[in-house]
Amino acid sequence: MGTIEACGRLPGRRRRSMPSLLRTAARLLRFEVKALLEVGSNDLVASIREGLFWRQSGGQWTKANVQPAGENPPKSPMRISVTDSGNVVWGEYGRNMKRDPVSIYCSRDGGKNYEPVFTFEGGDIRHIHHVIPTAQKDGFWVLSGDYGDEPGIAHLSSDFAELKWIVRGEQSHRAVHVFQEDDTLVYGTDTELEKNRIVRLSINTKGIEDTQKLGGSSLYGVKVAGFNVLSTTVEPSDINQSKDAEVWLQKRDGNWTQMLSGRKDWLPGLPFQFGSWVLPTGATNEPFLFVSGQSLRKYDNEILMLDLRKTSFWVE
Repeated sequence: MGTIEACGRLPGRRRRSMPSLLRTAARLLRFEVKALLEVGSNDLVASIREGLFWRQSGGQWTKANVQPAGENPPKSPMRISVTDSGNVVWGEYGRNMKRDPVSIYCSRDGGKNYEPVFTFEGGDIRHIHHVIPTAQKDGFWVLSGDYGDEPGIAHLSSDFAELKWIVRGEQSHRAVHVFQEDDTLVYGTDTELEKNRIVRLSINTKGIEDTQKLGGSSLYGVKVAGFNVLSTTVEPSDINQSKDAEVWLQKRDGNWTQMLSGRKDWLPGLPFQFGSWVLPTGATNEPFLFVSGQSLRKYDNEILMLDLRKTSFWVE
């Protein structure tokens, strides 16, 4: 498996760096890494509340230059993707109460400089959850939120010139991560307005099939040794009232099995973060699933490693 080692400290404002020593204050101030990915050979890109950062192997973290798309400063992403060619792509994420224009950004130099490559008009969407390269490498899946016609899944061409909506306007179209299986997208829904579930969306017919009930919104997904894995979060909702965050894995036969469950801790979720199992981004051929607990009893700020070879469904 190799060794696990720290990759350094991301720079932050001093007023947040000091409270980070206290876990409760860190949660309140959202002192966290939103996304971290490898670019090329041991180079890293990361997103925190203060912006985007990059680090070459063995070097120091440096804040990236992000060219604004308009008058407002760019908002940090919820997730980041890296293409096979090394381009770093993400979309703006934030509360966006005024429904300002929202842009997708791309870096072609390893995350040092970003430029806007596509912009949604004001009022079109609230924000972007994720921009994911398609399996056929002809572009990206763009996942948007949150209400009315805002949630949706669109296909953006590889040159960023053309965007076509696959589906939009329903809470079942609201996702943060998707797994592509030929002409089908598999994902857990992210909504506080309906019962969450894992669905299969036909890219061609637009039909949606519910396959597994979930206790809460799904915010994380990763592919480990060929298995699709996603997790849920505990957030305020009159519909989804489970107090347990879950980790689910899709077995070889297509059925889903629950791997982990963790109870939300006593601190209120809105100011002190929702209870979640945080998963890595991307995919790995290694049989080890790493999971980090957030705002969960016994597991907050703890990292677990599950060896999938020791499970009953493992097939070489």
